[in-house]
Amino acid sequence: MMAGLKEKAHIFKQLEKIINDRFDKDEALVISNFIVEYYNDVACEDLVERELEDLYGAAVAHWNLAQCRPDNTSQVSIYNPDLETHGWQSAYSVIEIVTIDRPYLVSSLTMSLNQSGLTCHLVVHPTINLSRDNKGVLNAYEANDQLISEAFIRIEMDRQVEESEVFQSLKQRIEKVLLHCEAVTEDWAPSLKKLHEAVNSLKHGVSKDEQQDISEAIEFLTWLEKDNFLFLGCREYELVKDKKTGGVKIVEGSGLGILRDALAPMPDIDVIPITNETRAFISEPCPLIVTKATTKSDIQRPSYMDYIGVKKFDDKGRVIGEYRFLGLYTSAVYHASVEQIPLIRRKVREIFNSSSFKLNSHHGKSLMNVLEGLPRDELFHSNDAELLSLSLGVLQLRERQRIRLFARSDTYGQFVSILVYVPRDKYNTSVRKKMEVAICSKLKTENIDFEVVFSESIFARIHFTVHTPSGWTGEFNASDVESDIIDILRDWKDDLLSASVLHFGEAAGKELYNRYGDGFTVAYQERYPARFAVFDLEKAEILSRTEGQAIQMSLYQPIESHGKGLQFKLINKGAPAPLSQTLPVLENMGVTVFDEHPFEMSDNGSNGSYWVHDFGLLYHAQLPDIENIKEKFQSVFEKVWIGHVENDGFNRLVIKANLDWKKIMLLRAYYLYLRQAGTAFSQAYIEQTLESNPIIASNLVKLFELKFDPAVKARNEKMVKQEAGVLADLEKVVSLDEDRILRRYLNLIQSTIRTSYYQDCIDTEGIPYVAFKLEPANITDLPSPRPKFEIFVYSPRVEGVHLRGGPVARGGLRWSDRKEDYRTEVLGLMKAQISKNAVIVPTGAKGGFIVKRSVDNLSRDEMMVEVVDCYSVFITALLSITDNLKAEKVIPPKNVVRYDGDDPYLVVAADKGTATFSDIANNIALAHDFWLGDAFASGGSVGYDHKKMGITAKGAWESVKRHFREMGVDTQKTPFDVVGIGDMGGDVFGNGMLLSEKIRLVGAFNHMHIFLDPDPDTAASFKERQRLFNLPRSSWGDYERRLISKGGGIFSRADKSISLTAEVQKMLDITDKKLTPNELIQAMLKAPVDLLWNGGIGTYVKSKGESNAQVSDRANDSLRINGSELRCKVVGEGGNLGFTQLGRIEYAAKGRIYTDAIDNAAGVNCSDHEVNIKILLNKLVEQGDMTGKQRDALLAKMTDEVGELVLRNNYLQTQAISMVEKQAPAMLEVHARLIDRLGHEGRLDRVVEFLPDHEEIEMRKSRGEGLYIPELSVVFAYTKLLLKELMAGDTILKDKAFKQDLRDYFPSNLRGQFATQINDHRLRDEIIVNQIANSMVNRVGPSFAFRMCDETGASIGEVIKNYKIACEIFNVNALWQGIQALDSLVSSDVQVEMLMEVRKLIERAMYWLQRNRSYVSSIDAIVHEFSEGVESIGKDILQHATLDEKQRISDRVSGYQSAGVGEQLALKISGIELTFSCLDIIAVNSVIKLVKEDVPPVYFAVREALQLNWLQTSINQLPRKNYWQSLARSALRDDLHAETRALLISILQLSDKKATAGEQVSRWCENNRNEMDRYLNLMSVIQADNEIEIEQLSVVLKELHAVVEKDKIKQGQAAA
Repeated sequence: MMAGLKEKAHIFKQLEKIINDRFDKDEALVISNFIVEYYNDVACEDLVERELEDLYGAAVAHWNLAQCRPDNTSQVSIYNPDLETHGWQSAYSVIEIVTIDRPYLVSSLTMSLNQSGLTCHLVVHPTINLSRDNKGVLNAYEANDQLISEAFIRIEMDRQVEESEVFQSLKQRIEKVLLHCEAVTEDWAPSLKKLHEAVNSLKHGVSKDEQQDISEAIEFLTWLEKDNFLFLGCREYELVKDKKTGGVKIVEGSGLGILRDALAPMPDIDVIPITNETRAFISEPCPLIVTKATTKSDIQRPSYMDYIGVKKFDDKGRVIGEYRFLGLYTSAVYHASVEQIPLIRRKVREIFNSSSFKLNSHHGKSLMNVLEGLPRDELFHSNDAELLSLSLGVLQLRERQRIRLFARSDTYGQFVSILVYVPRDKYNTSVRKKMEVAICSKLKTENIDFEVVFSESIFARIHFTVHTPSGWTGEFNASDVESDIIDILRDWKDDLLSASVLHFGEAAGKELYNRYGDGFTVAYQERYPARFAVFDLEKAEILSRTEGQAIQMSLYQPIESHGKGLQFKLINKGAPAPLSQTLPVLENMGVTVFDEHPFEMSDNGSNGSYWVHDFGLLYHAQLPDIENIKEKFQSVFEKVWIGHVENDGFNRLVIKANLDWKKIMLLRAYYLYLRQAGTAFSQAYIEQTLESNPIIASNLVKLFELKFDPAVKARNEKMVKQEAGVLADLEKVVSLDEDRILRRYLNLIQSTIRTSYYQDCIDTEGIPYVAFKLEPANITDLPSPRPKFEIFVYSPRVEGVHLRGGPVARGGLRWSDRKEDYRTEVLGLMKAQISKNAVIVPTGAKGGFIVKRSVDNLSRDEMMVEVVDCYSVFITALLSITDNLKAEKVIPPKNVVRYDGDDPYLVVAADKGTATFSDIANNIALAHDFWLGDAFASGGSVGYDHKKMGITAKGAWESVKRHFREMGVDTQKTPFDVVGIGDMGGDVFGNGMLLSEKIRLVGAFNHMHIFLDPDPDTAASFKERQRLFNLPRSSWGDYERRLISKGGGIFSRADKSISLTAEVQKMLDITDKKLTPNELIQAMLKAPVDLLWNGGIGTYVKSKGESNAQVSDRANDSLRINGSELRCKVVGEGGNLGFTQLGRIEYAAKGRIYTDAIDNAAGVNCSDHEVNIKILLNKLVEQGDMTGKQRDALLAKMTDEVGELVLRNNYLQTQAISMVEKQAPAMLEVHARLIDRLGHEGRLDRVVEFLPDHEEIEMRKSRGEGLYIPELSVVFAYTKLLLKELMAGDTILKDKAFKQDLRDYFPSNLRGQFATQINDHRLRDEIIVNQIANSMVNRVGPSFAFRMCDETGASIGEVIKNYKIACEIFNVNALWQGIQALDSLVSSDVQVEMLMEVRKLIERAMYWLQRNRSYVSSIDAIVHEFSEGVESIGKDILQHATLDEKQRISDRVSGYQSAGVGEQLALKISGIELTFSCLDIIAVNSVIKLVKEDVPPVYFAVREALQLNWLQTSINQLPRKNYWQSLARSALRDDLHAETRALLISILQLSDKKATAGEQVSRWCENNRNEMDRYLNLMSVIQADNEIEIEQLSVVLKELHAVVEKDKIKQGQAAA
C-alpha cells in the first residue's frame, strides 16, 4: 500500500515537472492541483501502465473541456485520441464528461455502455469544486463553500471506428443517461410529495370493497419512502369511461423524473385506449397496483422497473384515476424479512391462515423458510391464492425431491413469471439454455430474462421472466412446460445404473456405477444413450486392469447410416488422443475422418480418466460386412498406435483385401525389400497397386501361407494350384506397371526359402519381427553381385539384410545410417568382404541394419540402448531361421519350412557402429543354445580385441611397408610424410599411426577437426599420438598444441573459413591464403606427401568418370576428389570404401595402392582364427576335456601368435600381387583369359568389379600395359574363391599329407597337444582348402592352376596334389623363408626375381608330376620317392653341370651376392634349374635301378652333347601372348623332358658301368652317328637364325624323337 502511494507521488512529481515546463507559473499551479485531484482515486497500477505524456494529455484535455459549460449543461466529448491530432494517444476510445455531480452517474453510464456490448477499461471520475461565471466559463478553482461540485468522468472503452454506427450513437445514449440522472435527482422531492398526495387521497377516499385494507396500502406507500424505493418517475392518469373512447388520459404537467413531459412525450391522442380486461382490472376496488413495467431502467441497474399504481377514488368509491410511480426496489428490500414488508406480510398471514400451519410448528417454520426464500417480486406480484399454491408446492419438494415448475401471468398479460426448481447437480448453463428454448417455444417469444439462485437447499432455483409478445392470448399450460423440462433433465445416470446392472449383474453393475456414474461429461450424455456408455465403461475397465494397454476401440455402424457410414470409437487412457497421431492412422487405413467428438470419462474410484473419441468415417468404395473387418480393423489400428505396425498405406488392405495386420506386414516387408533391391516404383504406387488388385494381393498372401505354414498338408499340390491361380489373375491386369509389381511379389515369394513368419517372433517391447531367407540367384532384377544367400529382417523398429557369398561365410554387421539404400551399402561391403575373405576359410558376408526410430533427440546413452535393442532383434532374427548342430546332427529351426539344404554356419563380427557388440551377439547365441556359442561373434570380451591387438592396422601396414619397400624405403628407419583420415581415438587410424616412429604426420582430419603440423618433431609427435591413443576417448582437440610446428594448428570443421600460413601452403603445395574447411580437406587429400593413410569412414576418392551420386556417400560429396588428383606416393586403406574401385585404378596409374579388401584383411582373418579356434576348444569344453576358464586362459595366451599367423597372410598376399604386377604386361593375355573364365563360371561380373573389357585389354596390349594393382587384387580374390569352391569336397583333401596344413593354421600351443582334435575339426576340409588355395595363388599366381588344368587336362584335385608334392619335394618353404629374411636388406626387385625362380621350379615340377606321376594317388608316396633323392643329388649336382651352366650359375650367384644375398641362398636360387633336373634323374634311376650318383653325370653329358640346354632355354623363351602359344610351349617342354629321360635310359641300359659319363655318351653317339649328324646339323641351321620360332623347335624335337626311337629299334634288334 505504502509502496503504491510512493509510486503515485513520484508520478505526480513527474507530471508536475512536465506542467511546469509547459505552462506559466500561475497556470501551472492550477493545472498541477487539478491533475493531482483528477488522478487521486485512480489505482496506481492503472497509472503505471500508461505513458506520462498520455496521463498528462488526457487530464489536460479533460481540463480544457471543462473550461466552458453554459447554462448548467453537460459537456460530452467522444473521440479516439491520436498523438498527432490531440497531443496524446490511447488504445481505446475515450468519453469525456463534465457535468454537475449527481448520484448514479458513473454506475448508470457504465451500465449503459455494458448493455451496448462495450467494455470499460478505465473510469476516472473525480468530483471537483469549481466556480463559473454566468456564461458558464470557468473562473475559479479553489476549495470553498461557494463552489459547485462538478463530476469529471473519463471512460476508456473498446476502441470504435469513428464512422461506425455504434460510435455515432454513443453521444446520444450518454446524454440521455445524463438527462435521466438529472431528472431523477431534481424530481426526487417532488416525487415524494406526489407520494404523500397519493397517500392522502387513500386516507380520504372511499372504496366500494370494504374488505380492502387501505391502511396496509398506506403503510406500504409510507414504507417505500423510507429508502426502500428508488423513485425514477411518476405521473398522474385519469380514467375515462366513455363507451366509445374509454381509456386513460395523462394529466398534463404531472410528469416527474424520467416521466417528465419533455422526456416522456405525451401521445398525440387525448385518451389512450385500453382493453376491456385492463379497464376491468383498473376499476377493481383494490387501492394499489404492484407489478412490473415493460421497460428497463437506465439508472442504477438494468432491471425492468417496478410499477406501483395508487388508485384515485371518487366519493362513491369508483376509480377515477391513478398515481403511477416507476422505480426500483432498493437492495434492502431483497434482504428484508417477509414479515417486515407491508403487503407481503399480509399475504404471509393469509397463507398461514389458509394452510392451517401454526407459525411456531415444524411445518410452520418450514413454510416460513420457503416464503423467505421466494423472490420478492413473486411475493409482491402474486395474489394470495397464487402465493399459497407456490409456497406449498415448494415446501413439498423437501419431502419429495423432483423437478417442479411454477408459472404466473401478470395481471396485464405482459409477462409470465416462471420458477423452476431442479436438483443442483443437474443444473448447468446448458440445461438452463434448453429450458429457455422450451419456454420460449411455448410462449412464442424470444424475450426472456433469468436469475439463478443456489442456496443451502439441494435445489437450484431458476426464475424466468418471460415478456409476452403483443396479442398474446394468455394461454399457457405450465404442466406441458414442466414435462418438457423434466425431459430435458431426465436423469441419464439413472439409465446408466439400470444398464450397468443389466449388463454386469447387480453387484458389479452398482460397483461400476458408483465409480463411473459421475464420470461422464454432459456432452457425452447428450450424445449417447446410457446403454451405450456401458460398453465404453467396460472397455475402460479392461484398460484399468491390463498393464501396458493404452487404448480400446470399437468400429461400429450406426443404424442411421444405411450401411454406408462407419463410426470408430477410440478410448485412450489418461489423456486425450492427439488428432495429429490419430488421423494419419485412420486415413492410412483407407477411411476419411469427417468429424470427431472427444469426451472425458472419469473413474472416481481410482481418480483415473479415460478419453473417448468418436470418429465419423467415410469409406469411398463398397463397404464390406462390418463384422468381417471389425476385429482386423481394430487390431491394425491398435498395432499401429502402439508402434507394433507401421503407419502407411499398406494398412488400407485391412478393408480392401480383408487382410489382418500380420498379412499386411508380410506385404509391407516384401515391398521394403524391393525398395532396397532398387525397385523404381514408389511406395505410394505399390500401395495403390495392391489396393487396386485386392484379390491378387490376398492370393499372394495365401500362396505364401501354403508354402511356409508348417501345418499345411499336401503342400506342393496346393501351392501349384494357388500359383496357377495367381498367374491367371495376373494375365487380367491391364496396367503394365501394376503387372510388373505384382509379379515381383510373386517372384519374391518363389525366391523365399525360409521364414520365421510362423514363429510369431516379438522383441522385448512386444514389437513383431520376421526374417526371410532368400535365394538371390532367382530374384528378378536384383543388382549384381548376387549373394549366394540373403536374409532380410523386417520390423517396424529395425530392418536389415545379411548377405553371404557362400554356405561358409563371415563378415561384420554394421549399424547403417543409409536408411534409403542400406542394402546397396551392404552389398558393396560384401563384395569387398569376399575379396578380403579370400585369405580365410569362409567367403565374404556382410550384414547391416537400420534403426527406424529417430535417435536425433536422444542422449548418447538412450541412443545406444535403442541401437543395442535393434541389433539384438536383428541377431535373434538371423538365428531364428538358421540350423543348429547337436553332436554333429543338424537341428532345423522350429516352425520353419526349409527349401534349401542344411545351413548351420552363421558367424558375425563387429563393424561400424557395432564395435563393442560382440558379447551381445554371443549372449544371444548362447541363449539360443547355438552350436557356435561365443564363437558366433568374434572380438568379444573372451576373444581377440582387434583394437588392442591393432590387428587391422598392422595388416594394412604390411601393405604400406610393401609399397615403400618396393620404392626402396624402409618405413621403420626413414622418416616419411603422412596425411591421414581419422583420429587417434580410432582403431585403424590410431594403431596405424603408431606402427612406425618415423611417421611425420603433417595433417589429418576427422568429422570434427582438421589437424595440421607442417614440420612435425617426429619423436615428440609420436609420443603425443601415443598419449591420445591411450585416452579412453580422444579427438584432435585433445592434441597438445605447443607440440605443433610453426604454422600448424587444430581447426574446427564448423569454421566458416581457415587462414593458411606460409608453412601450410608450402606443405600442401598451394597458394591459397584462405580456404573453407572442406576445401582445405581436399587440398590435404591432394597433398604431395609420401603416404595417404585412410583410417576413417567415408568415400573420399572417385574417378573422373564417376559422379558423386554414383558413389552413394552424400556426407562426403563436398570433400571428394578424383584419383588422378592424388599426389601422394602410397595409399594405405585401413578403412573400408575410402576409394571407389575406379578411383583406385585411376590413381594406380601413377601411384601405389592395393584395395581396402587387401589392406585391411587382417581383421577378418583374426576373427576367423578366433572362431575356428573356439570351435575346436568349445568342443573340448563340451566333452569335459577342458574347463571354460582354461579355454579362456589359453585363448589369451595365444593372442600374439594368432596375430603373427594373420599378418603372415597379409605379407604373402601383397608379396604375391607385387610379383604378378611385375609380369602384368607380359601376362595380360593370360589374365584376360582368367577374367573371362571367372565370368563364364558366374563367379565374377567384370562390370561390377570394374575390370577392363576386351576393348580395353587390346588397348593396354598396344600400350604395353597390364592390369593395375587394384585390378590384380580383385583377380586374386576371385581366383582364391573359385579355387576354394572347386576344391571343396575333393577326395584328395582326405590325404594325410594335408594334416600339417591343417595344423599350421592353428597356433603352436594347439598343434601338439590337440593334434587329434584338430584333425576332427568341424571345418577341417574348409581350413585345408583355404590354406592350400591361399598358398598356391600366393606362390604361383592366380592363373596357374587354371592354366595347368587347361594345358594338361588335370583336375583341380590333381593340381592341389601336385602343388603339395612339389613344395614338399624341393622344400621350398626354406627358400621362401630365406628370401623373406632379406626384407629391407636387398632391393625388392631382387627378392621378386628370386621368388619368381622358386615359382618356376614349382610350376615345372607340377607339370612334370602331372605328366609322369598322375597315376599315383598318395602324396606321401611320391614325396617319399623324390624328396630324399632331390636333397642328396642336389648337393652335388653343380659339379656335374656343363661348363656353360656352371658359368651361368656362377655369374648369377655373384650378382645376387653383390645385391646383398647370402652365398648359400644365392647358390640355391641360381641353381634351381639344375635342381629341377633331379626329377628326371630320379625317374630314370627308378627304371634302370642304378646307384643314384651314376645318373647325374650321364644326364648332363647328354644335355651337352645334344645341346639340350640350348633347346630348353629356347623353349622357355618362346612367347605366350595367347592361349595357344602357352599350350604349345608347354607341350614342347613336356616333349623335351620325355625325350631326355628316354635318351638317358637308352644310354644307361647298354653302357659299361666302368666307363665315364662322357665315354658312355660318345659311344652312344657313334652308334647313332647318321641320326646324330642329321640332328646336330639341323640344330646348327636353327641356331644360325636370328629368331627362334616354335615351328623350328618342333622340328628339332621331332628329329630328336626320331633319334631315340631308331636307337630303341637297334637295341631291340641287337637283343634279338
